[in-house]
Amino acid sequence: MKKWTRDTEINAPIEQVWKFLDGSLENMQKIMPQVVEHKSLKITEEVVGSVYRQKYREGKRTEEYDIETLEY
Repeated sequence: MKKWTRDTEINAPIEQVWKFLDGSLENMQKIMPQVVEHKSLKITEEVVGSVYRQKYREGKRTEEYDIETLEY
């Protein structure tokens, strides 16, 4: 399994940032335009442990991967 980490400091109120990660494909594409699909596979009540499948277009190739929420 591939893993990567990257820290980025965002100088904005948390409410403004979270709206881009609310699960809406339209909002997510504003900061990650290469994401072409984002759907939930498993949603937990406490959010941690939720799993989403994303499709990401890189040139002519489309990659698909699962994202698990590890911390909320």
